[in-house]
Amino acid sequence: MSFIRSFKFNPRIFTIALLGFTSALPLPLISSNLSLWLAEAGMERAAIAGFALLHLPYSLRILWSPLIESFPCPIFNYLGQRRSWTVLSLILCQAAILFAGLLGPHSTGFLFCVLFISLFSGWIYLAGVSYEVNVLSSDEYRLGSTWVIIGYRLGLLFSGAGTLYFANFFGWQIAYILIGLMMSVGVVTILTQPEPKRSDPFSSPSQKKQGWILSTFQGLTLPILDLFKRKNWLILLLFLFTYRLGQNILDRMIGPFYLEIGFSKIEIANATKIVGMAATFCGALYAGHLLKKMSVLKGLFLFAAFHAFSHGCLWIMSLIGKEPYWFYVTIFAEQFTSGMMITGLIAYLWSHCQPAFAAAQYTFLWSLISFNHDLFASFGGALVNLLGWPEFFLLSIGLSCPCLFLLAMLIRSEQTPLPKTIPQMAMG
Repeated sequence: MSFIRSFKFNPRIFTIALLGFTSALPLPLISSNLSLWLAEAGMERAAIAGFALLHLPYSLRILWSPLIESFPCPIFNYLGQRRSWTVLSLILCQAAILFAGLLGPHSTGFLFCVLFISLFSGWIYLAGVSYEVNVLSSDEYRLGSTWVIIGYRLGLLFSGAGTLYFANFFGWQIAYILIGLMMSVGVVTILTQPEPKRSDPFSSPSQKKQGWILSTFQGLTLPILDLFKRKNWLILLLFLFTYRLGQNILDRMIGPFYLEIGFSKIEIANATKIVGMAATFCGALYAGHLLKKMSVLKGLFLFAAFHAFSHGCLWIMSLIGKEPYWFYVTIFAEQFTSGMMITGLIAYLWSHCQPAFAAAQYTFLWSLISFNHDLFASFGGALVNLLGWPEFFLLSIGLSCPCLFLLAMLIRSEQTPLPKTIPQMAMG
């Protein structure tokens, strides 16, 4: 009860929870739900998968960090550094979503709308994190991080399942417009709160310019150079490159696959967005329990093996066709093991980061993972056309295996200490 009470009467916690909710709203619109809309619009599989490349501005959001953190916002600057960037990012992302809904996928401008949604979603993420860190006191970080993640996951659920429900009753264009209008929640929320206090170490304009250039260079290079000094850094990068490789190639194709074998948007929403979300949480909690009893690397090996096995459920479905019972079994197995993989991966990344560079190194490593995801997801459609669904899912199982070999090498060559606490699931 004290936890709920502290949230209810703390406007700062309430603000960042709503910001977490709002920042999650655009993401299904440029990933899973976008693939379904494009499939229903009659777009070729290869073209659907190619839209994954438009997710790169969000995946590589670390590149925009110096801009959001240090450069004055061109408009709304009177609101303060963090509030101005947050409001601008929300408004630009909202405009891109609304235009995407108005234009539809057969318009050339739609492609640019998706690209801008991806870019401005990354800005929202960075501005929101900066606002959260500075608006909370140190003793509020734990409570604040919990509620921003809760808000974020609720936003994913609302946008993921809600868009499918709206599209079923009103059409895809109206669904996108409704989600775009929901972005106003974040704008109103941030405007009702004061700018957090911010100390500026630079006094003159020349000092500000030099300090921004120097801090940008150091902030991007020093954490990365430190990683390259580590033992087995090349194996680490190869491991991150292959850890979710099997999942990456099929990620944009799962939705179109479900449509092709006869499931409706409502059935997909109920299974993937609701049951799947619950399975992800259960998998994350179970992984946290297991990681208390074994090393992180051994846990990663176990989780990767389980997830590769879950792809076998998709292979069976491609053979038997539309079978509601097996559909839910497949969704639960895939999302449960995915939750395990993400939790183990976050634990390992945090154990690999230096305290002085923890945030920058974590963001850099996660950006590599996101870039790999977007790159290989773009090949999914062409592979389905070349191989067919059953062989495509068998390929995803095979591509899940190289990371097991690399993990075995890491387990033999280094002793990774158990983390004191298992980190919560990251926002993305």
